[in-house]
Amino acid sequence: MRGWESGEIALFGHFMYQLAARLRYKPENYVRLFLDSRTIPTCLRSEPLLDDPTFAIVAPWVGRQEILRPGDAETTERLSEFDVAIVTDLGPIFAERSMTPFVFFPGGWDLTRAPFPVRSRLTRRRGLADLVEAVLAIGQRRGIRGGGEYLGTGVHAVPSCCRSPRSGTGGGVFPRPSIRTSSLPGSRH
Repeated sequence: MRGWESGEIALFGHFMYQLAARLRYKPENYVRLFLDSRTIPTCLRSEPLLDDPTFAIVAPWVGRQEILRPGDAETTERLSEFDVAIVTDLGPIFAERSMTPFVFFPGGWDLTRAPFPVRSRLTRRRGLADLVEAVLAIGQRRGIRGGGEYLGTGVHAVPSCCRSPRSGTGGGVFPRPSIRTSSLPGSRH
């Protein structure tokens, strides 16, 4: 590791693409975007930066085995190599176990549906899907609670851990978010 002075930042999830691309412009930042190859949206598939191995690492990061044993997942191991992580989607499941300080950046489903399988049962088929959702909920709740901070707005806000002159986001590169970051109940960071 090169130390925080270099700005080692891991970003997980396709909602993090724009933020990762902007953070990368500051040469001191060591930025890696982790994208699950099975869930990349069509609008991102043709982005040239995804072909750059020094920027994006596209692999099947989230699968059955990874969800059932997140402590043993390669995703968790890779996130542990960074000084800070910014995660969305199912990223909190892995970031919490990586012991890397992280910010949860909810994109919708990951905060409103994934942690609440009973409330969201009407939106899926019954049976095995109920069990899968319960397992996801346990991991997602634990992960969200383990994060140091979370953000509650769209993709253009900048998490407080990245808002500094060193990261290149303090000088007007991004608009200041209109929300405040908040510590979660039960947070260990």
